[in-house]
Amino acid sequence: MASNPVEEQPWSWTRLRAFLECPKLFEHQYIQNMELVKRPRAFLVGSAIHRFLEVWYATWDESQALKSVRGVFDNIDTSSFSKEEMDQYHNDYAMVLGICPAYAKVYLPDKDNFSSILTEQKFKFSFGKHSFLGYVDLLVKDKEGKWWIMETKTRSMSTNISNEFRSSYINGQLLSQAYGARQSLKIPVQGVIFNIIKKPGIRLRKGETREAYRNRVIIEYTQHYQAKGYFQRFEMMLDKRHVENFLKSTKATLMVARKFYKDGFFPLNSQACDGKYGQCAFLSACLSGKYSSLLYRRKQ
Repeated sequence: MASNPVEEQPWSWTRLRAFLECPKLFEHQYIQNMELVKRPRAFLVGSAIHRFLEVWYATWDESQALKSVRGVFDNIDTSSFSKEEMDQYHNDYAMVLGICPAYAKVYLPDKDNFSSILTEQKFKFSFGKHSFLGYVDLLVKDKEGKWWIMETKTRSMSTNISNEFRSSYINGQLLSQAYGARQSLKIPVQGVIFNIIKKPGIRLRKGETREAYRNRVIIEYTQHYQAKGYFQRFEMMLDKRHVENFLKSTKATLMVARKFYKDGFFPLNSQACDGKYGQCAFLSACLSGKYSSLLYRRKQ
């Protein structure tokens, strides 16, 4: 590990977001270098769908993209899962195998609608003493020659898309990607295409096989994606002022991070202990002052 991880390790949006959310959380993850033993299952479906899209847009090969989904699920350590968690794990896999082929069928016209598509593009830029590293999952160029970041979001059926996305501005992650694409890749991003995928309200029926459930999801998404809003897209233009404000605020944040590291004290933001997805995963460590081996392990 670097002698001064605040200055010597590259920053990313994930690191920056952790610090902005709670400096103590940042300390747990990036100074003490700890991670959860069991990854939250809530993020598995989104990760698998993202992986499918990366491979599909790179190859237009649906079977190869579906194999990559299997890889995401295989990388999960299920040794400590309960029977209920294992059942849900397999149900989630069947659900993803239903959503992805339907997406490929609905959005096959992307092959002609975009003149260029780039996947998993790495970027890097500097902030004085600091470097900022990241990836853009998907960059697309429309027929008019404009470049867009395509940002895929998986949401539950109950999510109000208008409230969550249409009324908001482009966040720090996307601003860093837009700036990074221009600086590293020489691609002038014009805006963001939000690519919304809603998870189905339908569940595995009693006595139904997972293969039958998967096929039912494919039919549901293929036939009713417009009426039920399973797949939605909308565009948001990039405001250069937001990029400038992001760069300015990030420089200020990194100065604060250097001070906290120098002082050897990262304060707790108590308002972040209960967040959007429940309790902070490191709350137990904050309360006890130690890392339980049942919950945490040091990153490799």
